Amino acid sequence: MNKQQEENSKIIAFESKKKKLHTNVHLPKVAVWKRVAVWHSLLMAVVIAIAGSLILQIVGQLNQAGKIEAQIVEAKKEESKVKEQQKSLVQQVELLQQDDYVAKLARSEYYLSKSGEIIFNTPDDAAQNKIQQAKDNQSRH
Repeated sequence: MNKQQEENSKIIAFESKKKKLHTNVHLPKVAVWKRVAVWHSLLMAVVIAIAGSLILQIVGQLNQAGKIEAQIVEAKKEESKVKEQQKSLVQQVELLQQDDYVAKLARSEYYLSKSGEIIFNTPDDAAQNKIQQAKDNQSRH
């Protein structure tokens, strides 16, 4: 039985070496590739997430820039409108500082006259008054 026991022990030793070799040689290579693949997948997921967040920020900033541009255009329109109104008001102030204009305005709109003076309203005067009133109304708005 000694020989048989020796053979059995050799077979057992051979099989344990075979298992060790099989375990040490083949399985770690497969496990390493799996780990590398997992790390590459995680790295790609992180890169995609960062790129996505950056793209969203850029789109948001472009949207905000568009809104600001629209506000700038609107403000410039308002500015030009206010400048026109200011110009009209300055002209009115200059005219109202002239005695002749104030007297003409008092006669045409309020029919005021100097003592002994008679005011006649002719069709040409009425047309001029309407034009002047339209200009005044336009400058007020």
